[in-house]
Amino acid sequence: MSRSQPLLRCEIRKMLRVDQERFCAAVETMMRPNAHGDPRSSEYFRVAGYHGWPGNYCNHGIESFPAWHRAYLVEFESALQAADRANGYDGNISLPYWDWTDTDQPEMFPAIIRQRFPQLNSDLFPDNNELKQKGYLINSDQYIRLMILGAALSQQCNEAVAHPQHFQAASHEYTQGYSLEDPHDSIHVYCGYPMSVVQFAAFHPIFFLHHCNLDRLYETHLATNPHAQAEFQSHEWSRLLRDIGAANVQRAKSCLAPLELPKLNDMNRPKTLYELPLIPFKHPVTGLDMMPKDCFDTISLGYAYDRLTSIPPQQLQAPLIWAVFRGVDVAGKLASVSYTVFVFVVRKRFEQQWTPPQPKLEALLQSHNLAGITAIFGAKGEGCDNCMKRRKPITLKVNISQALSDQGISRHQAGLRVIAMDHHHQFFLLESTAIPQPMIEGPYFSHSWLLLRQGAIPGVPEAVLEGEVLQLQKFLKKHGYSWYHRIL
Repeated sequence: MSRSQPLLRCEIRKMLRVDQERFCAAVETMMRPNAHGDPRSSEYFRVAGYHGWPGNYCNHGIESFPAWHRAYLVEFESALQAADRANGYDGNISLPYWDWTDTDQPEMFPAIIRQRFPQLNSDLFPDNNELKQKGYLINSDQYIRLMILGAALSQQCNEAVAHPQHFQAASHEYTQGYSLEDPHDSIHVYCGYPMSVVQFAAFHPIFFLHHCNLDRLYETHLATNPHAQAEFQSHEWSRLLRDIGAANVQRAKSCLAPLELPKLNDMNRPKTLYELPLIPFKHPVTGLDMMPKDCFDTISLGYAYDRLTSIPPQQLQAPLIWAVFRGVDVAGKLASVSYTVFVFVVRKRFEQQWTPPQPKLEALLQSHNLAGITAIFGAKGEGCDNCMKRRKPITLKVNISQALSDQGISRHQAGLRVIAMDHHHQFFLLESTAIPQPMIEGPYFSHSWLLLRQGAIPGVPEAVLEGEVLQLQKFLKKHGYSWYHRIL
């Protein structure tokens, strides 16, 4: 249905009650099965099933993550408008967003969604599987607010949208800082079941409001980065050439002829992510396959946002110290579970004697050793071809700089302990999970002036001196120096 003006997407908690009710009524109409009562026949089941079970089309951990979900929201919005017309309205209704970075609202989770969708619609879901048995188990407002603040999601979003390159903002593929996929994963896990599992997340309406907010954040990045589309295209082309180069190294080891490097205008060459259709979606105007190139202009897709986020000006600050989890295998060892991960900083000499807090959320959040929180969004289930072929292990980071400062210790004096809570709210020490051990990372030198002094320095612990010397040795080794080189 063509319109002269795009529809505005607005924050659901700030909408008039009558508009909130109209949106919920349209969603309820989408959930109704056909005249034969087949649950799989509802529009909501059709659209929700594209993400995890049973379709398994979703894109995560790759640069097309925001584009695929943008196309997904357009598909949902089109079905929503058809349901609105079936309810006797004109179909001029848009998908609202839930701005979870705004924690000052009296209601954290949209109250209208809690009220209208308190339980899983028994007519919606056909099979007696985990979702049918558990239903909706959304966490309380207080819980969600505490987790968002504890994980500093607003700061993560500010960093992600301000990145100068598209791939840095787009997904977990970027490992040197936060991308939009970091707060995305956290909100999924903090909301509770079924949002906390990839397989069934879209079967709760809050899924689409959450992703609408993420799409708004993505639009903020695009609005401040006019070269984003060209960056996406060139970055994926460079990746294709790198992959072919790596394959040729392996072929050379096996005495095989090298693969020919493709030309950009060769129609028979392998396709990049930028050139692959966003299956299973069609463009709402042309009816052709939706492509990543179609997802850089919301007006052509029929919508705009009432407001974008503002990016705070960059400020000078001391280099940050991180607890870094590398090689988090979300498509393999962690494919069947989601975790909330609590990171604690303790003095290294007391690391083994440290007694974890009681396995209760309040005790964990009140611990003076707590440095930060992150999340692992898994529980995809089997059968996802996208995850098996494309998704690589990810890197998670927790800023521990403030915790070190609060305890008055250097990174060289610090050790890390980790407690994980799965999506069933069961607590585990890190060693009992498949989550890799974190490492403390940051600038090479925290106190470089110490390296210019000789002998013991009053007030400076020996561990700090030893740590700085070790960092110097690593730095020199990285740049080709050995112990026998003379350093002038």
